[in-house]
Amino acid sequence: MTDPRNNHLLLPGSFVLELDPKDLFRLRKITRRGSGQHLTDYECDMIIEELGPEVVIEELRKVPISRFH
Repeated sequence: MTDPRNNHLLLPGSFVLELDPKDLFRLRKITRRGSGQHLTDYECDMIIEELGPEVVIEELRKVPISRFH
């Protein structure tokens, strides 16, 4: 798996840049499902960044890892 953090233009200091690649992949899937539309990686990352780390942590805890294999 390539590092998904290389596919966007977020500003330095973005917490999305600090996420584990597997977590970012999972969050993008959650974001796409929640939106009901096709979103680019960059669009997902911007939504994730806007929601903030607290929401992201909560979402990662809710979804079993097995749903992403």
